[in-house]
Amino acid sequence: MIQEYKGELMFVGFAMIAYLLFAAFGATYNFAYLGIVFGFFGLGVAWKVYESVDDQSPGNEKMEEIADAIHEGAMVFLKREYRILAYFIIVIFFALIIVIGTQKGFWIGLWTAVAYALGARAGTWESATVRVYHTGKVTVFSGSASTGQGHQTAFAQLAASELG
Repeated sequence: MIQEYKGELMFVGFAMIAYLLFAAFGATYNFAYLGIVFGFFGLGVAWKVYESVDDQSPGNEKMEEIADAIHEGAMVFLKREYRILAYFIIVIFFALIIVIGTQKGFWIGLWTAVAYALGARAGTWESATVRVYHTGKVTVFSGSASTGQGHQTAFAQLAASELG
C-alpha cells in the first residue's frame, strides 16, 4: 500500500522537513512565497498520480460495462444532489445579503454573500474510483467522507449488485 502512495508520502515528508528547517532558522516569514512553490509541486504530484491512474487498463468488456453503469448512476445522483444544493445556496445567498446588509451595510452583505456562494461552489466536486483486481477483489475509493450516512454500506451493496 505504501508503494501506491510513494509520491504523496515523499511530498509530505519533503514539505515537513523544509518547514522544520525554516522554523529552526526563523526564516518562515522571509520565505512565505514557498507556499506557492509547494502548491505547484503538489499539483505536479497530483498530475503524476492522475497519469498513472489514467494509464491503467480499463479491463475486459464486463468491467467496462460495470464502470459505465456506476458512472451513469453517479451522474444521476450528482445531478439531483447539485440541484438541491443550488437551491440551498441561493436561499442562503439572499439571506446573507438581507441579514448582513441590514447590520453592516448593503455592500458588505453583498460581498459576504458572493464569498459564500463561491466557497460553497468550490466544495461540490467529488470523484470515485473502482478498482477490480485480477484476483477478483474490488476496491471502491470515494471522494466523499462518511460522517455516519452509511457510505461504506451503500458502496459495498452497489458494487456487489453490479458485480453479481
